[in-house]
Amino acid sequence: MTYFWYRIMLLLLVGVFGAGCFSSGTDGFGDVHGTVFINSQPAPQGTRIRFQHAQEKATAFYAVVDEEGAYRYEPPGLAPLEEGAYLVAIDPMLSSTVVDSTGLSVEVPADARSNNYGRYSDVKESNLKVNLTRGRVEFNIEISL
Repeated sequence: MTYFWYRIMLLLLVGVFGAGCFSSGTDGFGDVHGTVFINSQPAPQGTRIRFQHAQEKATAFYAVVDEEGAYRYEPPGLAPLEEGAYLVAIDPMLSSTVVDSTGLSVEVPADARSNNYGRYSDVKESNLKVNLTRGRVEFNIEISL
């Protein structure tokens, strides 16, 4: 009978202490979204927006632009990101995946002209910065090359 009580106690301890290991996502910001324009045109689909925390360089994430130049990033509930100032860079799409005539997916390099967006592809030189806080943050980007 004591084995039974040990199992019950173990389940209770796991339940009490394990509950603190999971977050609802409220400790970090909610989401960041916006539209990217390059030379007054929506950024090409697949363009990546890189966000790097200004103090904690290891805290970084990407959002990918859709066909209308819009992006959205919402961190997973179990992995909230730090609030604060983030440096931002724009990385062009380097390749795309197409289906060839045999039905296979093939990766094709992007147009060589768009291998970078100059200083906007470097978080240290882009001068793009956003403060991410709790809730939804809209951050629209417009650059001219």
